[in-house]
Amino acid sequence: MILRISEGYNYHECFSKRFEYFYEHLLLAIDKFMPEKEITVGKKYKHWFGSEILNAIKERNYKYRLWLLSNEEKDRLDYTKTRNNVTKLIRNQKYRYYRDQVDGNKNRPKEMWKEVNIRKK
Repeated sequence: MILRISEGYNYHECFSKRFEYFYEHLLLAIDKFMPEKEITVGKKYKHWFGSEILNAIKERNYKYRLWLLSNEEKDRLDYTKTRNNVTKLIRNQKYRYYRDQVDGNKNRPKEMWKEVNIRKK
């Protein structure tokens, strides 16, 4: 008897309507509690940071991994030399950048002191 009554009923349509209702309310809840947010992708480098430094850092990291894998003294010395060169390169680039900023603003004391104070932070 129950089989005869349920033969004509369209279960697929009922399920589809319920799923649509659920999905619609789920999207509303997501929009309310987790709104879309704009994010910035990528790193912000300092003004003095250039491709030369980035390439030197990549080389340093490569030599570090090489030393870890081989555990040989010559690889350690090579890594140490590269690491020291990267440090020296960064210091020189920073020095040149800030020197140029201060020299370029000698006639404008407000901008010059602004650069000096930024450097102190």
